[in-house]
Amino acid sequence: MYEHIESGLLHFRPIVEPELSRTLYVCEMADRPATYALEAVRSLILDLVRRSVVDGRWEARMVML
Repeated sequence: MYEHIESGLLHFRPIVEPELSRTLYVCEMADRPATYALEAVRSLILDLVRRSVVDGRWEARMVML
């Protein structure tokens, strides 16, 4: 969506009240070994989220357990 907003194709207004928040979890089954596909998807998701946070496109903080 960010690219559409930046290009002017899409407009937005912040929601002030109620304040919205979200928690994103990346989960996997502990009783199964990780497959190559799972590791690749996990890495891609974490990289996309991390870049969005670092670039300031997603106001959030990373918590790695």
